[in-house]
Amino acid sequence: EVGGIAYTRPNGFIKNTDTIIAGGETIRKPGWTEKLDYENELAVVIADDCSEVPLEAAYDHVFGYTIMVDLSARDVQYAERKEGNIMIGKNFPTAAPLGPWIVTKDEIPDPHHLRIVTRVNGEVRQDAGTATQIHKIPQQIAWYSHAGLQAGDIISTGSPAGTAAGYTGEGTWYLQNGDQLECEIENIGTLRNTVSSRKKRS
Repeated sequence: EVGGIAYTRPNGFIKNTDTIIAGGETIRKPGWTEKLDYENELAVVIADDCSEVPLEAAYDHVFGYTIMVDLSARDVQYAERKEGNIMIGKNFPTAAPLGPWIVTKDEIPDPHHLRIVTRVNGEVRQDAGTATQIHKIPQQIAWYSHAGLQAGDIISTGSPAGTAAGYTGEGTWYLQNGDQLECEIENIGTLRNTVSSRKKRS
């Protein structure tokens, strides 16, 4: 259940390729959002072109795993959801830090038993495991393969609690200019990026 909505199948969206940046590159915070949020996610790299994949064959189409940070402009995302879509709120440039490398599937025998830790300026924000995924990797591959998958496609599998949107304490957890973001997943590594604000155009 997410936000009071129980999903019976994976519920996703597409990120454009120009959202992707590597570790060490700068996250450019758009001037049109006040609520830039982070989601540290295990990402599955697809090995080959495939479609209509049955659950029992899902791992046959996995090349390996990496880290993807699903950055979201929450204020824009929530406004879009009222109209039944998600587009700009998750598709601005630099909204998908990816890396720091790909670990082949033979090195991670159980991708649902990995620790996920997110730090902002050294402070732990997320500390959970991939076992908390609502829909496991085979279900996600099987569902999204209805649209056809290609070698090199990446499925980011969702994030645990600890995002800025769920914070109820004092101040804010939304990312600000100069913040240092570290996203770590066990057996893969740590993805590090710095946030830099982009001024609004006049």
